[in-house]
Amino acid sequence: MGEELLLVSGRSGAGKTSVGFAVHDLLVERDVQHAYLDGDFLDLAHPTPWATRMAERNLAAVWANYRESGYTRLIYVNTVAVLEAATLAAAMGGEPNVTKIVLDASDDTVAERLSHRETGESPRAGAGCHPGAHRRPLPAGHRRRDRHSPELGLTRPLHPVRGAEHGVKRASRRSGDDEVPSSVGV
Repeated sequence: MGEELLLVSGRSGAGKTSVGFAVHDLLVERDVQHAYLDGDFLDLAHPTPWATRMAERNLAAVWANYRESGYTRLIYVNTVAVLEAATLAAAMGGEPNVTKIVLDASDDTVAERLSHRETGESPRAGAGCHPGAHRRPLPAGHRRRDRHSPELGLTRPLHPVRGAEHGVKRASRRSGDDEVPSSVGV
């Protein structure tokens, strides 16, 4: 079996971390070997190192260590990960089977979730994401979905996260950056 890469994306407050941890918990319960990484922490630095592709370089280094230890599955959570699927897959090396998920949440739900987050300045500097995220350029033809995107909708509350896998309605299993999956609500 080849390597597997699950990309969980969505705007700040959509539930990426909660869904990522829910998938992690389900895999732990089934004793399935995997790793979980939050992409925001792969290039959280000052000055912001996005121009040097620090996140991809760090992913390559971290994944090499996991691969050496026998891991073949990665859950990767990041706001725009689905837009960078090919780049992230290349950073892992090989040709992982990629599954893309985009989560949606209403403006009211996002505001509620973000109001319960950390009270320090760093998380707020990037409107709920790491400070450099708003400056990272997007691939041509893509637009950023952030807290001001009015078209996002939530079909049911995220909490509790157990069973969240039933709320995912669509996902893409293609590794190219040219295909962005339909947004889903959980």
